[in-house]
Amino acid sequence: MNKKNVKMNEKNCIWKDEEYLMFINAINPNTEEYLLFELLYIGGLRVGEALALTPMDFNFKENTLTINKSLTYINDKAVITSTKGLNDNRTIHLPKIILNKIEYYIKNNDQIRTNTLMFSTSRYKLNRMLDDKCKSLNIPQKSLFSFRKTYKERQHESKISNVAKQY
Repeated sequence: MNKKNVKMNEKNCIWKDEEYLMFINAINPNTEEYLLFELLYIGGLRVGEALALTPMDFNFKENTLTINKSLTYINDKAVITSTKGLNDNRTIHLPKIILNKIEYYIKNNDQIRTNTLMFSTSRYKLNRMLDDKCKSLNIPQKSLFSFRKTYKERQHESKISNVAKQY
């Protein structure tokens, strides 16, 4: 189905926890796509930011990930650029369980060097996998942007609930 013909409403754009768990459990955990979807959902990364990651971006002692670049395509060539906005360079904390999976992936992949891209999959392949899994699991259709939208929504809800706790 052509993405341009799909009208996603705001309600379907946000992942429910049970939808995401169904989705991620349907993906082989030994694949780079699994790790990428986890980073998109838990870390709120944009797809280009996730595809541009190198092992040097992870600090396994501090449980952090530094996001300071993005992968985009210009004239069908992969190009590393700065993040979308100047304020989008950031360091985020990630759960140890995700970092353990990433560290294992790096150590067991002979192709990955300290400053090379960690993932070889494409935005297209991630989109196809997302579409196929949502259809097969009968989950409302999502876009790759829905991961970031969900992350931002949860940040907003967290700030609201923290303010509400003060009263």
